[in-house]
Amino acid sequence: MKRSADAKAGSVVVELYTSEGCSSCPPADDVLGELAKTEAARDGSLVLLAFHLDYWDKLGWPDRFAKAAFTSRQRASAALLEGGRTYTPNMVVGGVESFVGSERQRAERTISAAKSAGASKEKFGAAEELRALSFRVDRAGKAGELSLDVLTPGAGGGEFLNVAVVESGLESKVTAGENAGATLKHERVVRVFESRSGAGHARVRLTLPKDLVQANARLVVYREDAKSRRVLAVATMALPTAGGGTAGGKGTTK
Repeated sequence: MKRSADAKAGSVVVELYTSEGCSSCPPADDVLGELAKTEAARDGSLVLLAFHLDYWDKLGWPDRFAKAAFTSRQRASAALLEGGRTYTPNMVVGGVESFVGSERQRAERTISAAKSAGASKEKFGAAEELRALSFRVDRAGKAGELSLDVLTPGAGGGEFLNVAVVESGLESKVTAGENAGATLKHERVVRVFESRSGAGHARVRLTLPKDLVQANARLVVYREDAKSRRVLAVATMALPTAGGGTAGGKGTTK
């Protein structure tokens, strides 16, 4: 079975660093949820990822979606964009613009700037020639495993290749910590993430969480510059179901 990724030229990657243990984070989660609702109106050109961080777990509520690797990723981003300062909620657009994630109007302005060829052209790298990113997915392996062959023409050692599985429609009833008593709703939560140095061809194998609702999940593949963290290309598609054979697709962005 063959399917095409529904990424489009000019797609914008939006990363939200958040935590269920942080009382300031639910408004940012709501912003991401609102962006997800308008995604269709944007012709599928908005790619959203919510990374849950583990450093709030010490307050008594262990975020079940948090991973130390996500905290490390935020620290690497903050070293470039925030002078090393980490905080939640933190939204990063295109890998190069960082701000408080609950600022809805700023998020909209920054996303619009990233999509345009106007004043933000240099920051978001619009001057760079578009390069293709394509991949092939194989679900013929073990149950709960996903294998990808990713082709990134022109990619070199100065890039990272990131592969994520994001899940929507998630909900948690928080019983401790700063959000005790709240029921939190989440969209585009990163459940699996792999990152490696860029190469012309990569084979990536993912192990999916046992509680993943695959009908609510999407696969996101994106490349970023290793020095600036600027997103260079992205492709996304619905997660192939078990026993679904192979699926492939490609997409480009600035």
